Amino acid sequence: MQLRQTIASWFSPSSTTPLQSPGNAYGLSPSSFIDLLATEYPALHTSELVHLDHAASPPPPTSAIAALTLTLSTNLYLNPHSHAPTRQEIDVMRSRIMEVLFCLKQQDQANWDLVWTSGASASLKIVAEHFSWSPRRAKYRYLKESHTSLVGIRACALAGGAEVESLDLDAFLSPLCSEDDPTNFVLHAYPAQCNVTGSRLGLHPTVALSRILERRRGQHAVLVDAAAYLSTSPLDLSTVSYEDAPDFIVGSFYKIYGHPTGLGFLLIKRSTAHLLTSSKDTYFGGGAIEALSVSSPYWVHPRGSKDTTASLGVVHERFENGTISYLSIVALGCAIDAHQKLFNPCISSTHLDSCSSLRAVGKHTHHLADLARNSMTSLRHWDGSPLVRIYKGEGSGRWEDDGPAIAFTLYTPPTSRKGSPRPIGHTHLLNLATLANIQLRTGGLCNTGVLARVSGLDDREFKELWEEGRVCGDAVEFGGNAQDKLLGLARISFGACSSVQDVERFIDFLKRYFLISQEVVRLFDSPPINSIEDMDKTDVYVESLVRYPIKSCAGQLLVSAHFTSHGLLHDREFAIVNSATGKIMSQKQFPRMVLIHPSINDNALEKMMTVRATGMPDLTIPLRYCQPEADVRTYSSLVGAHRMSTEADEWVSKFLGVPCQLHRTTTPNVLSASSCATSIQPTLDTSTSKPPIPIIFSNESPFTLISSFSVAAINDWIASSHLDSQPAPIDPSCFRANFLLSSHSALPPFHEDSLAHVRIGTQTFQVLARCRRCLMICVDGKTGVRMREPFCCLAKHRRNGKQRVEFGVHLMWRPELSGSHGERKQEEFVIKVGDRVGWTFAVSAGCGGG
Repeated sequence: MQLRQTIASWFSPSSTTPLQSPGNAYGLSPSSFIDLLATEYPALHTSELVHLDHAASPPPPTSAIAALTLTLSTNLYLNPHSHAPTRQEIDVMRSRIMEVLFCLKQQDQANWDLVWTSGASASLKIVAEHFSWSPRRAKYRYLKESHTSLVGIRACALAGGAEVESLDLDAFLSPLCSEDDPTNFVLHAYPAQCNVTGSRLGLHPTVALSRILERRRGQHAVLVDAAAYLSTSPLDLSTVSYEDAPDFIVGSFYKIYGHPTGLGFLLIKRSTAHLLTSSKDTYFGGGAIEALSVSSPYWVHPRGSKDTTASLGVVHERFENGTISYLSIVALGCAIDAHQKLFNPCISSTHLDSCSSLRAVGKHTHHLADLARNSMTSLRHWDGSPLVRIYKGEGSGRWEDDGPAIAFTLYTPPTSRKGSPRPIGHTHLLNLATLANIQLRTGGLCNTGVLARVSGLDDREFKELWEEGRVCGDAVEFGGNAQDKLLGLARISFGACSSVQDVERFIDFLKRYFLISQEVVRLFDSPPINSIEDMDKTDVYVESLVRYPIKSCAGQLLVSAHFTSHGLLHDREFAIVNSATGKIMSQKQFPRMVLIHPSINDNALEKMMTVRATGMPDLTIPLRYCQPEADVRTYSSLVGAHRMSTEADEWVSKFLGVPCQLHRTTTPNVLSASSCATSIQPTLDTSTSKPPIPIIFSNESPFTLISSFSVAAINDWIASSHLDSQPAPIDPSCFRANFLLSSHSALPPFHEDSLAHVRIGTQTFQVLARCRRCLMICVDGKTGVRMREPFCCLAKHRRNGKQRVEFGVHLMWRPELSGSHGERKQEEFVIKVGDRVGWTFAVSAGCGGG
């Protein structure tokens, strides 16, 4: 969490590159809109989260929640089965939904009925379970690039013996409808907007199908999944004739208003409601039946089973089993009121269009999406190759502009003139975005049709991936026969409360972490100096190299060190775990841990770790690989670990005076081709695909770096504040950094704060964020006693804008910018004392490279 907050502070609006802003469509000045966001969405404002996943769920405004609280405290709402006022208000809301979301005037609403459900998926399930499926007499046709919930109807169709067709758009719009076709009932289904690409089809396929089917229209029903479309635009049924309109439309209200969750709808055209029958094996509940038997032979008559046109109300009553979520419907009214008040440019007009707030949101988000698309496509690596590849849907631009959802993949530059750009894994992007406090969506996005088209994966490969253990939502990034096909995409999406600042911060994030500039290439091409003998020829170099085999215990000074994506080899590979709580112990609570001195002999035939402490016999532990026994909790996650031995447990328990155990992580941190690969350059072996910032028992990052000149500045501050005494200088070891930099010439103190990349010898590292500091840095490494300094000094001089104490920087390895391109030997993944250090500055620093 600390690292995430620190990285996020780098992308504050003041540090971003201004884009050409289209403003907003709500009739508000930019400052008024920002004030509105701060008032209505305080959680977003205070957390500085860049929410770019509105397609999944927008946040609800506080005024809607406050209005609901007031409404519930001043009005009585009871079960609508027995309380007429509540039932009447629910029916009024049916009418309001038809007007607000579908632009249907009062006189047109009699041709429709609205069923309350628990969400779009539940609505689709009603259609699936009640449509008239039968062998050779029914067919289900659906657009291949549809949400999984829409695709899921085929299970009921196949179970009923019906034919199923999964089609691309052109084939979907060309149904075979000869006079001698025995098929009596056909359900055509498609999304009004693709949930991945944002491609908008609207009502156009419905009209096209209606014109093609003509006289057989009564045997064909059209189902529209409007969940994504309605999130930012009304689906205007007044623009098409009743005959050409869809028969069934589904959606979820939280996608539009953020609240209430668990409430959706199924809008049914009354003229074709008879296509949804109540079969004998369908569940029935209270309120949905007219009569049933008590004993055998068992029978039941659902509502409307005698005559579906007898009553205007019977359509929805057939499908609303049990007591509907009536308080959620009350909440929906409050949500709509707030939405129309906040985002309605016509609020002062004498003639209010009920759909105007959604139209304004559509215009607002369209501008933002265009701004984002143009900015993303303009990002080019040093060689001119694009960083971003944006994916269009089948219907993109065919009838309507795309909606405010953008699907994309990031790419590295080609490694040679004849090479091709290589994709950056979606898991890598997601994890770095999370650290930067940016919320976006990655993976298959519940739309296998889009993923198959973009990646080139076929059904056989999908089946093989499943048989190998790959499932939707896991972290595996590449698969297929050659293990080089994408298994996930990334998506950003905008909503009513999105802003230009959200786009700016996202573009700056892409530039900082993924764009390889000419400056970075020059750093990559700089000649390495890797020997202590050449130290006098260098300017900035590695003065000391330290690893910490046991978390929170003393460090081991090294002359050289192999490393992997997890950190220096064996760094923080062990931890001491409290027997009572199962949590990893640290110097914060047990300062005596600093007196435990572990060391590992890397050159021995059989590696051993020796643990020493004053007054204790040496503890020797062989370093053999162990299978995981349990998960132990680190600062922010669970890590698989193995308990070492009873002897080791007794040793640490005796020295620390508390029952505890010595554990070793089971995450492989050994030298191998797979461990030296990280997912910023795609790992083609799916069995070794890992998150992009892999840590073992480290709290936040694989590597940390400080400068001797920065330490000297701290000592000067401490000395100047203690003129009456001469405090001992602070040793750099108290900061527990892996790399301590120095220079033969003067290096500005805290120079590391402004860096974007650091090159040590032949290896390049990305600067992630500054290190937040706590009282642990005050533990004296020689006595184990907690002192006042250097924390008090840092608290005075090194607080950031959020009053957090910072010193040093977090790093992650960038293998694709390290060494030479192509195959590399394990011996090259080494850092030595005396290695030359170069760098590039962060964009916001406005400096050149070093």
